Amino acid sequence: MKLYKIVPFILQALAWPPTLLFLKFFIHFEVRGKENLKGLKGPVIFASNHVSELDPILVRAALPMLSRLSPMFYVSRKNYLDSIEGVRKHIYGGLFFKAWGAYPSISGQKDYAISLRHHINLLKDGCSLCIFPEGKMSETGELGEVHGGLGYLYSELAPNIIIVNIEGALSIDVQSLLKRKKYISVTFLKNPAHNLYTNNYRDIAINLMSVIKTNEKK
Repeated sequence: MKLYKIVPFILQALAWPPTLLFLKFFIHFEVRGKENLKGLKGPVIFASNHVSELDPILVRAALPMLSRLSPMFYVSRKNYLDSIEGVRKHIYGGLFFKAWGAYPSISGQKDYAISLRHHINLLKDGCSLCIFPEGKMSETGELGEVHGGLGYLYSELAPNIIIVNIEGALSIDVQSLLKRKKYISVTFLKNPAHNLYTNNYRDIAINLMSVIKTNEKK
């Protein structure tokens, strides 16, 4: 295992048992679609909807502790990290965040090859990458506007794609946790094999993420 993978691998493995205990005790946590991960090898993009700050943790917790797809790396937004203040800045934007495997995209470049250069290298090296194509958390729980970064990575690098649907994580607070009334599920969905042959990266990303809405209707 390469050196840059070792720290996030160790941190994610050590955090997995207490995280799962927490989720199982305070939240009714369920993982669906595990069969869609069988035999899967890197590079893999886990493209997820985004409803809470817990989402990166939920996606990793849904995989086994020592998954062959770990460590998981993340696409973070630099302008979001810059907006964080106080103690949270040292967690979300500091050394720990990077050690966990989060690499910021560089906004305002109008060139995915530049803004996603860290993540391109990770995928080329066969890593697992978690991306939230909406770019920000949904205020309603519904899938919001999808941006083109996912489409670019898919078109240029042809990684395996797993669409992730997180349900029930909206508006988590201390009271709901103590009452243990939250039901959260993480569902791994197959990559849709239609309408992906276009030069428009945003259209590709929209088509990829559309499987979430299809799944919710079932």
